[in-house]
Amino acid sequence: MLFFGYDLLLIFSMLFLLPKFLWRRIVHGEYKGLFFSYFGLSLPKVSEKKGRVFLLHAVSMGETKAAASLFAQLKALYPQDQFYITSRTETGHAEAKRILAKADGQFLLPVDFSWAMRRFFHRLKPDVVVLVESEFWLHFLKYAKASGALVCLVSGRLSSRSFERFQKLSFFSRLLFSYFDLICVQNELFQEHFLQLGIDPSKVFVTGNLKLDTPFTSVDTQSLRQKMGIKEADFVLVIASTHPGEEEKILQSLSVLCHDVPSLKLLFVPRHPHRFIEVEEMLKKAPFPMIAHSRIEQKTGNEKIFLIDAMGLLLSFYQIADLAIVGGSFLPGLRGHNVFEPIQAGAAVIFGPYMGDQKDFVQSILEAQAGIQVSLEELKDKTSYLLQDPLARIAMQEKGRTLFLQMQGSSLRTCKFIQEKITFSERNH
Repeated sequence: MLFFGYDLLLIFSMLFLLPKFLWRRIVHGEYKGLFFSYFGLSLPKVSEKKGRVFLLHAVSMGETKAAASLFAQLKALYPQDQFYITSRTETGHAEAKRILAKADGQFLLPVDFSWAMRRFFHRLKPDVVVLVESEFWLHFLKYAKASGALVCLVSGRLSSRSFERFQKLSFFSRLLFSYFDLICVQNELFQEHFLQLGIDPSKVFVTGNLKLDTPFTSVDTQSLRQKMGIKEADFVLVIASTHPGEEEKILQSLSVLCHDVPSLKLLFVPRHPHRFIEVEEMLKKAPFPMIAHSRIEQKTGNEKIFLIDAMGLLLSFYQIADLAIVGGSFLPGLRGHNVFEPIQAGAAVIFGPYMGDQKDFVQSILEAQAGIQVSLEELKDKTSYLLQDPLARIAMQEKGRTLFLQMQGSSLRTCKFIQEKITFSERNH
């Protein structure tokens, strides 16, 4: 009865969301070529099974990046086995094809209908299923386990809000999490949340956050600056992962600095590609010369504002940044993004007060004095402080690098636990 009711709930939810989905498909061109896969109307093409089959699921771009280091570790341990990557979003799917190109296939995961998941797992026949962070779908987990796979959660997280919801539905959460054979979590708080839900303690281990092991590719910063028309003496401020309303409010906050500091360059990197046109129209109204990355060959060299209207370039631009402002954190209802990426690239970092999905990162960074958390009202003053005091900025960057090095190693620890589970499972079969 539970599974039937869950299917009905999904059907009604999809009927409600379908108009939005079709609007984004028609108007913004999203999900092109992925529609049938998303609704489980077509199955992934897989090779003939040889050895073990690993299914690694990372919902979106951030989780896919985090999964890259673990994928490399597992692929090195099991080079003859097959690896498939699934994503839930278009950006995650594109990122999987880009950075996990050595996998045997990258697919969009269907909606969690029972019939879709039954067909999906019958086609893949995985031996090991690895989920990144917090993708807890009932039918996905049920049919993964029914296929005989070892089911693992890695870089697991269970926020206080989610924990409270699962506590209220204890009968559901006990069933849901019973499908896991291994749960590797980011910190002690998340471990405690899982244990209080009645999960067997022998399954739950703290291994750290995989996002801190994301492979880092250095770029030729001098060439990148030249391409953008940014001089070595210019102060580069990257405003990253912004959501609707943030770009305008951040620009308003920093407009005085734009007038007063000729060398200041602002690089806006919106979180979602379907908003590039919308953000460009807003930036064009600002009283400063601007240019989009897609038309950078038309630059004059006098641009003050840059719109990075392409995916996959954020880490490159963090490497030429003196300071990064991480969006998704300045307006109510937002939950924050990865503030360790700019730190890894060597930039000082500022972020807003709405960081509900990144509480552990925030605590570590603030305790180490490796970043600054501010409101929109404080943003101008704190940015001006770091712009005018290079020693304070350099000190923050050094503290960030030290903290980052201390917190790495999650992929190695996680891989060790998965390997032990695989070995134990095979010995007992």
